[in-house]
Amino acid sequence: MRVRVLPLLPAVMLLVSCAFLDRVMDRGGRPEPGVEELRRGIDVREELRGLLKRREYPEALRLIKEELEKGMPESYFIDEYPAVMNGLIEAAERLFRKEAYKDAGLLFGMALRGFPETRAVAARIRGTPGSLTSRMEACSERLMEQGMLRYREGELEEAIRIWKEILLFSPGDEGARKAIETATVQLETLKSMGRRGE
Repeated sequence: MRVRVLPLLPAVMLLVSCAFLDRVMDRGGRPEPGVEELRRGIDVREELRGLLKRREYPEALRLIKEELEKGMPESYFIDEYPAVMNGLIEAAERLFRKEAYKDAGLLFGMALRGFPETRAVAARIRGTPGSLTSRMEACSERLMEQGMLRYREGELEEAIRIWKEILLFSPGDEGARKAIETATVQLETLKSMGRRGE
């Protein structure tokens, strides 16, 4: 009895090619990096380690984001990504304690926008998107209070300057926008009254 192998050949080839595609695709459905991408990834990881040593966290996060946009999976930076994020959050907390609320808010906002989507990477970060949002809100509240203090003392220009700092990291803050509008109208009124009195 003769076994015919020829009709099975296309089916076997199809199974092999499916297995190969499954192997080269990551869980997100994107192709895993090839040799050139992996070489680039190694160079990027070395650059990231240098940035981490120098505590240049914003630059390190920017570099990671650039590589992710080019198709590198987040999991490739399983050690570096959390280190960058944790460094950024710690730097923001230090600034908050020093009452540098604008700079702290900018770093918290950067960490929030740069938060990883991959669960394995996110689990290694000392913070969540919710906690980062809360810290940004705390920065806004402190700056609102500082601005109100200046406003009550009649220092309208300084109050406006402080409230504008909130919009640098929280552009949708309606409280800051309304405070700026109100103080600006009052400042213009006072200036026009001063010109009339001359």
